[in-house]
Amino acid sequence: MGTPPRFWALCILASCTPADPPNRFNGPAPDPEDFRALGYAGWEDTEEDTPLSGVTLHVADEVLAGVNLYTDQENTCLALDMQGRELHRWTVPEHDQVECFELLAGGVILVLSVDQGVSRLDRDSRVIWRTDLAAHHDLAVLAGDEVIVPTHREVLHAGRRVRFDELTHLDEDGEVLGVWDSHGAREALAKHHAPHPLDSPANAPTDTIYDFYHLNAVEVLPTEVSGFPATSKLLCLRNVDLLVLLSPDYSEILWSFGPGVLDQPHSPSLTPEGRILVFDNGRGRGHSRLVEIDPSTDRVTWTWEATPPEAFFSPIRGACQRLADGHTLVTESERGRVFELDAAGERVWEFWSPHIVDGQRRRIYRMRRVLPSHVASWLQDR
Repeated sequence: MGTPPRFWALCILASCTPADPPNRFNGPAPDPEDFRALGYAGWEDTEEDTPLSGVTLHVADEVLAGVNLYTDQENTCLALDMQGRELHRWTVPEHDQVECFELLAGGVILVLSVDQGVSRLDRDSRVIWRTDLAAHHDLAVLAGDEVIVPTHREVLHAGRRVRFDELTHLDEDGEVLGVWDSHGAREALAKHHAPHPLDSPANAPTDTIYDFYHLNAVEVLPTEVSGFPATSKLLCLRNVDLLVLLSPDYSEILWSFGPGVLDQPHSPSLTPEGRILVFDNGRGRGHSRLVEIDPSTDRVTWTWEATPPEAFFSPIRGACQRLADGHTLVTESERGRVFELDAAGERVWEFWSPHIVDGQRRRIYRMRRVLPSHVASWLQDR
């Protein structure tokens, strides 16, 4: 792999840690068994005799027109128009759990396949490079097409086999530049969340594998935001209800938020106004919501819930994206549904996964929308 990778340690600085760490998780005190590393099911039962499929709502003069990107969670990446018609597909060879992808110039994509690695494909699905990694959940693309991807490794921790997450930094050719390790950073991170049940010694030997943080998102700040420097890393640690900003060199925790407010969150992202939008799953409360936070004040500036609240619920996974016109694209993963909300919180577009077999619907990990200009040149060339 060329030059040996650098490993970044996380410093413990009093200036960037709260005086008193949060004293509870959001909900009942968890048991170590709540943190077992479990796989995700890809299908959801459909109760309807004639299940909803494809685009079921499209208020044409209200939606932000674009191209919708998602995967079938097998080996196919899809680009759809606003009517749900397929514009393009990429097939990822030799991989079978494609979770998400990022679209680059010219129809090139970067693809994450769970526990298999990251691939760069051209628009005709030819592999440009592939790096084998225990990759999961997300990709962040930097300038020059460098990539940061969550990975994990297993550690013997307090008498248990425990997965700890990493951030693996790849160059534009897929070579490893460096790795940030949450196991080495756990003392610093612990100052920002409740005591973790997996820190307590195991009662007896076990072959069960546990999941300490469950890092499920990484985003790189493109510019300075509220005094936080460009290229800081925004992370989501689901199992401790925590969002953090790491400094550009991974050496400090610059900001944290979540315990006592968020419940098993996913998909934090920066909005054009410099706020952080997050999918708050609400696994403990039985309904999901969207939350927007001002990181300069830690104030919740906006929330959205369905009416009734239980009508919107994805206990795991889930995603949200603030669109250029201020609308919000929401992926309710476990139901296989995506919908667009206008600024008033009203639905103006809805899509249901059309992949239905024997009364089961394929779930959608996440959908992202890009503007037509992002695909026009290479789609027209075909």
